[in-house]
Amino acid sequence: LVYLKLLIFYYYFIARFLFTITEIIIMLFSNFYLKSVLLVTGVQKQFIRSGKFAEAETSFIKASRPKEAVLMYVHCQDWDSAQRIAEAHDPASVPDVLVGQARVAFESKEFGKAETFLLRAERPELAVKFYKDSAHWEDALRLTQEYLPHKLQLIQDEYESYLASTSG
Repeated sequence: LVYLKLLIFYYYFIARFLFTITEIIIMLFSNFYLKSVLLVTGVQKQFIRSGKFAEAETSFIKASRPKEAVLMYVHCQDWDSAQRIAEAHDPASVPDVLVGQARVAFESKEFGKAETFLLRAERPELAVKFYKDSAHWEDALRLTQEYLPHKLQLIQDEYESYLASTSG
């Protein structure tokens, strides 16, 4: 029984010691990682503030953060650069670029252009929403019928409600 208690004590001590070392290693690594991310972010912010977007882009890409470069260009509405970075380094963000372009096109009342961007982004539901919000119900119904037939009845019901609320 004494040996068993001693064995349990040693097992607990060794396990606790290894766990503590693991905690220290994780803490040091994560602290280093956070400092490096914060440093890179600070450098990139400095480039952006001074209008050096190409340098910020390079910094983002070197830091394996192309999505941030894409978002920077989307924010500046530099669509060509955003598209270029997205296609080359982060294909998953190509739809984000197209959606950003569509939002600007809808705000400028360039509905056909906006629709094209959203269809290229495979976001027909967003085009329908924009058309509904702009009271372009015919276009919303057309898109729903063509790309979202399972939602056609819902959109038709919403259209009828809209008509009832505006006519009465």
